Amino acid sequence: MLKSLRAAALVLPLLLTACAGIAIEPQTDFNAEFGFAGVQKVALLPFERTNPTEIALTENQADQVSTTLAAELVQKGYQVVQERSNADVWLAWHLVTQPRTDVHEYNNATLYSCWRCGPAMSQIEVDRYTQGTFIVDIIDPVSNQSVWRSVVETRLKPEPSQALDDERRRNAARLVLGQFPPQ
Repeated sequence: MLKSLRAAALVLPLLLTACAGIAIEPQTDFNAEFGFAGVQKVALLPFERTNPTEIALTENQADQVSTTLAAELVQKGYQVVQERSNADVWLAWHLVTQPRTDVHEYNNATLYSCWRCGPAMSQIEVDRYTQGTFIVDIIDPVSNQSVWRSVVETRLKPEPSQALDDERRRNAARLVLGQFPPQ
């Protein structure tokens, strides 16, 4: 449990921050028949813990992510409302993390005093990391289906920095919501 909480403390800033300084392009998809021009009010759905194997976020961490997304929506000219019944669309977000391993083998010839003399040497490098996928859905309340989705995938690196967390979350929210509404 302690390992999970420590990992969550590292991943939250990275979840939305892995984009900082790296050219990551979100993958988006949308329903072209939905009337995005009429959207003015957005309600954020509460973060749901659906996968017990994913890195656990504390309530505070989930609230920070939601608050950052709401602030970006306001910056884009939308009104964020509390009541779902007052919203034109709902926003839901998800975090999926998976441990990954990359194995690289390099073959090197050793050099003594002649060209390529000596036995071949191989070197193996194992890289263990966490792959993070951050998903934001805009949901039509009438059909209860996603009409717009943005997905950002990146390798999460444990580089915690309290001072940069807020800025990184803002940058990542800009990235993930950058193509909303679709043109």
